[in-house]
Amino acid sequence: MGGILFASYSQYVKSFRSNVVEAAISKKNASRPKGMPVYKATAVLECSYSDGMPMYTYGIIIHYKEDDDSEERFPANCLRDKKWFPKEDECYRIFVPALTHKEMNAINQMLPEKSADEICDEFPFVPRNTIKKYVEIWNYYPHFLEVGNYV
Repeated sequence: MGGILFASYSQYVKSFRSNVVEAAISKKNASRPKGMPVYKATAVLECSYSDGMPMYTYGIIIHYKEDDDSEERFPANCLRDKKWFPKEDECYRIFVPALTHKEMNAINQMLPEKSADEICDEFPFVPRNTIKKYVEIWNYYPHFLEVGNYV
């Protein structure tokens, strides 16, 4: 998918997401009992990729706003060093290497036990860089099961 088209799609999704989340938090805060802390939504996951169709993943946690005031109390501290943790207004873009479904399945069967170099040795016909890029993202890439042969 072209960069401009994907950027437009991504901006649309972000705008829609922001409106929905803000409306839900506002409603929750308006209905909270008097004296209860104010709620806030914090993004903890934001990434996009395209393997034929644009895909966008976004995750939030809902917590008390006062938890933001302290680095120790911030609920998502353990996630801050992840590649996909939202940084300012930037979405982490996953670049999906060009592999066939069968190649991905074969590589998936070797992971996480084998290193990228060991896998490259077993697939000399696939460019090393392609395998290494896939091994970097394989944990985050959605996995599908073909059930046609099992039914």
